[in-house]
Amino acid sequence: MRGPSRTQVGVWLAVLSLALAAPAAEAAVKKISQGKANSGHVTPGDAPGYPITISRSGSYQLITDLTLPAAEGTVGIEITAENVVIDLNGFSVIGPRTCPTEDDFLGCTPAAEDPTYALVSGGRNVTIKNGTLRGSIGNGVWLGAHARLENVNVIWNSMIALIIGKGAVLKDSLVAQNYQPALLGDECLVTGNRFRVHTDPVQMIGSGCAWAGNVFDCSGSFCVTGGTQAGINICDGAPCP
Repeated sequence: MRGPSRTQVGVWLAVLSLALAAPAAEAAVKKISQGKANSGHVTPGDAPGYPITISRSGSYQLITDLTLPAAEGTVGIEITAENVVIDLNGFSVIGPRTCPTEDDFLGCTPAAEDPTYALVSGGRNVTIKNGTLRGSIGNGVWLGAHARLENVNVIWNSMIALIIGKGAVLKDSLVAQNYQPALLGDECLVTGNRFRVHTDPVQMIGSGCAWAGNVFDCSGSFCVTGGTQAGINICDGAPCP
């Protein structure tokens, strides 16, 4: 009886290697929950409670909502490593601020502002996607250069919703009912987003930012400053000037 050919052996080995690699890739995604936040040790140096400290590069995924206390200076997730991906996985990072109606910014409670409070802070080359970041009594998200936010709702934050360094990418997201929606460093890319009900405009530092395909419902006299329009954007129902 003839044995398997070299080609057959090669195919079998390739299939086996893929089967073995799949569980390893899945295991590489670190799960984060409210229980893990309380117990700590998500990464080395992470103490129980908040902030959840992410000190290692890699991929992380929420498996529950994270509900933050109202204590002064609270940070929900503090990223001290570079090259981190956080998949919110449809869940939320939730601060204490709430807005009772869709269009009421000034009626949001609590009205106090704490500039040391943040939902997510730190890190270069960070990606956050697929969920909601809401209710900070300070800033919402404060990240370093080359951060990417995609398919995220950033709402109800008392101060600036998004502060991101040079080379930021903001795509397919809703930024609503924040005092100021975004402060973005030069060379940013802002596409396919909805910005609504803010007191101050989106601010892009430098002309190197490109913005296209966004919709702005402006509560002030202007919607956005800085950057260069790379396509059609809508401001208050008409093409942005």
